[in-house]
Amino acid sequence: PHGQAEPTEVAPAAKDIAIVDLETMAVTFSPEVGTILRGIWLSADGLTLRVGASHSNNLGGDISADSHPHSHGLVTINVAGETILPENVTSLDLDKNLGSAGPAASPMTMALAPSSDQFLVTLSASNAVLALDPNTLAEVGRLPVGNDPRGLVFAHGRAWTYAWLDDALVGFDLPVMKGQSAPAVSVVIGNDPTPLEVRQGQRMFNDATFSKNKDFSCNNCHIDGLTDGLVWNLLVDGNVNTLAFRNVGGTGPFLWGGQLPTLFDFSREVLKLVGADASGSEMELLTTYMQSVTAPPNPYSAPGGKLTPLGKMGRAIFESAGGCTACHSAPLFTNK
Repeated sequence: PHGQAEPTEVAPAAKDIAIVDLETMAVTFSPEVGTILRGIWLSADGLTLRVGASHSNNLGGDISADSHPHSHGLVTINVAGETILPENVTSLDLDKNLGSAGPAASPMTMALAPSSDQFLVTLSASNAVLALDPNTLAEVGRLPVGNDPRGLVFAHGRAWTYAWLDDALVGFDLPVMKGQSAPAVSVVIGNDPTPLEVRQGQRMFNDATFSKNKDFSCNNCHIDGLTDGLVWNLLVDGNVNTLAFRNVGGTGPFLWGGQLPTLFDFSREVLKLVGADASGSEMELLTTYMQSVTAPPNPYSAPGGKLTPLGKMGRAIFESAGGCTACHSAPLFTNK
């Protein structure tokens, strides 16, 4: 809860964190803290808010692996006062942090160890847990824990995270020290029906260590198969917005200008862009995953696929007054 008598209007780009007074329901917003916000932590005393942020450096052309299009950090916000001012916000570059072992891609879940001697951060795209000094935030350790760790809890004398692309619950001893090579325990749980080749392609898609400088993954732009909502100038398209991969299978040719005939060709060009040294079989796996991303069920369709009355009204607008079919013709809703 955070009080402010009059909600302050700021530029839309700065509306990253909403602070709500639970008594008045008045809303105020912090200064801009990052492009993609994946994790949030509030101190026990309620005075310090910390956000895991990835920054997209998409301005200008000549985007390549060596232009470092993504960087990653923690943003700390002092929420003790009645208002949030720019001086209440500090940013830390985890990629170049004191003691850093290298890029810290996609910081997600954060937690203070029960002993309060380490601040832990899961790096979902770096497949590791990062340990920071709780006072200086210097890196004091980094532990590989499996593909895409998300979540942190403390139980039975260990810290635990879930490497969700391995379907594994991973436990590790504290404190995390430099040079640790393996967690204490890793237990595969559940019975994921995802085909192995789809899961392998998804691991590549979400893995920043696959890029040349190990600092960003495909998932930084196409978040969980969707989009970052940004405009990029890369490949041969010029300035275009990022597209989602839902139902992308069969909609070739690809890129906005249709220059690439297959999704495999698209995978090859993107992997070149990130500087990945990928084999043909790895590109096939990445393609298989992208083709597997489907849209959720239409909320305006009844059992059997028939449209609800609202769905029918929308289709009528789409096909007539809206003029949408000029570009988005059925059944794939693309003019290729």
